Amino acid sequence: MKTVTYKLQSTFFLLGFLLLALCANKASAQANYNGGQAGGYASINVSFLSSVTIGDSLVARQFEASVYPNPIKKGQALKYRIRNVDFGSKVTVIVSDILGNRLLTQEIEVNIDDSELALPQEKMAKGIYLVTFQSSKSKITRRISYTD
Repeated sequence: MKTVTYKLQSTFFLLGFLLLALCANKASAQANYNGGQAGGYASINVSFLSSVTIGDSLVARQFEASVYPNPIKKGQALKYRIRNVDFGSKVTVIVSDILGNRLLTQEIEVNIDDSELALPQEKMAKGIYLVTFQSSKSKITRRISYTD
């Protein structure tokens, strides 16, 4: 978990930055204001997490994964983005045909950017395939169409 603290002179900027961090859906944020009418500063702690604390309760964000292009053509790499999983954590990617036969199992490290996965196209025929992303706590499957 990486936490960064920012100190801002205005509560207006603090609220804007807080909203931006949360809307980006890549961070949770906590804001504090120290000072009075004569001045002071506001600070915000931004943590790259997969959950957010509200009051005394922990609210887990839903694990998400997206894949593109879809349909994918022969010679293209499959791009994916994983969200709401701690960055740097390990996720297993499984590519299987519609009958459940595994063509690829690979462990990847989650990062902020979109990533590419080289599909075993020599084993693939035109059709529907399932791409499963499995973390230690969640599993999500996406369907792709492969064309020649």
